[in-house]
Amino acid sequence: MSKVYTITYGDVAENHARMQKIGTLHEKGYSIEHLEKVQEKLNGYGLTTELFDLNAGFDPSYEKAKVLVIRKGVQYILQEDDTEKLMKENDNLTMDKKAFMRGRVVNKLARWNLCFSDEDQEPDYENAKGRIVAWKHIPKMSQIRQVISEWTEDVMLNAEANYYYDIKKCGIGYHGDAERRKVVAVRMGASMPIYYKWYQHSEAIGEPIKIDLHDGDMYIMSEKAVGFDWLKKKTATLRHATGCTKYVQKN
Repeated sequence: MSKVYTITYGDVAENHARMQKIGTLHEKGYSIEHLEKVQEKLNGYGLTTELFDLNAGFDPSYEKAKVLVIRKGVQYILQEDDTEKLMKENDNLTMDKKAFMRGRVVNKLARWNLCFSDEDQEPDYENAKGRIVAWKHIPKMSQIRQVISEWTEDVMLNAEANYYYDIKKCGIGYHGDAERRKVVAVRMGASMPIYYKWYQHSEAIGEPIKIDLHDGDMYIMSEKAVGFDWLKKKTATLRHATGCTKYVQKN
């Protein structure tokens, strides 16, 4: 397997930075206490979970941030041995391979994308609008969405996909998700870590925090881990990255 798909369920989705936003920004993201409550529930179901502390070894004044990883959460939800059918459901869709960047439409090389919401939308890249696929076309993705809502005791979320079609050349560099406060993500395909790094005054601090992710793993970020505030200079913030070396070794 040479590709990785990440589906990010969240309050807001977008095809690419500064393009159309789908959904309404929630007032608050998930607290660490909320993640701990979800972890306790899922452990009770027999799932394997890990709660990663992103503050360990850093200045104790930094706002607390954690990531809850649910191992093989997709297999548990779909009652399947792997994500092959889920990947096929995505492969049958027409992915966005273009985006509106710096005032013009360009081909997307680092990754391909799609957004998911209640209604279909054909892309209009010149006006910064990507393709939206309605939930009715993607039953497995919809089932995962429903279960996420039950696990988190939250409303059902929108979603976006990052299709890393070749893990030897695809990825996304260090960034925060300024468009949303909530992230519940699904991984399928090859194993590929996600990295978190602290920043302050636009400078990286310390070594990145590596979280290994495998086929069918899911993860929930606390609000601070999402990086909604990542453009602030004076405040210590978190950014995340994934993909091949050139993306995860950059600041």
